Amino acid sequence: MHYFIDGYNLMFRVLRVGDNLALQREKIIEDLHTKIAALNLNVTLVFDAQYQLGETSRTHYKQLEIIFSSTGETADEFIISELKIRKSPFQCTVVTSDKKLAWLSRLQAAKTETVEEFIGWLNKRYANRGRRRILPRLQLEKKQITPPKKVPTEPLPAVQAEDCFSYYLNAFQKNLEKLIAENPSKRKKASLKKDKQIQEEQIRLESDYSRWERLFNERLKEDQKE
Repeated sequence: MHYFIDGYNLMFRVLRVGDNLALQREKIIEDLHTKIAALNLNVTLVFDAQYQLGETSRTHYKQLEIIFSSTGETADEFIISELKIRKSPFQCTVVTSDKKLAWLSRLQAAKTETVEEFIGWLNKRYANRGRRRILPRLQLEKKQITPPKKVPTEPLPAVQAEDCFSYYLNAFQKNLEKLIAENPSKRKKASLKKDKQIQEEQIRLESDYSRWERLFNERLKEDQKE
């Protein structure tokens, strides 16, 4: 992340009334550099050249980059022009409490923070830098996984077609006997129906025999009369 700081906007938020402006600027730059160097941050501090005639340059104070915009160009205009030429403006944060500059920066896909938010975050992170401890890496204990034992399987015995037929025949016979045992009324009805049919057949046979016997006797009597 690269931070563009609106220099005079920062100074007007932290300077004390009555002190020399140039002296306060140097103190702010020194304090800012100390903290960003300790935290390894990429910061560009931009000032308006119109307030400091003759200082129109790009310089470095150790790790801190300091830029004075060219004559006739404001710090706001310089920051926006820098965002426009960057390939990844979303990896930049503009630090300003100027709402117009913040709005124009967000139009270029950059992030924004107020001066108060940035100073509070910077001081807190700088104060906590010595409390960081490198924790030992936790390594999961590798458990040795034993493969399951292979159980020998016996081959299935060969089955003949005759054995299969006998098996299903016996099963059918057992199911039939079970069905008959569970339904005795059906078996009884079937037996009564069969007996009735036999009786009817006997009656029919007897009727036919009696009729033929009667006809035979009548014919015999007629022959005797002649």
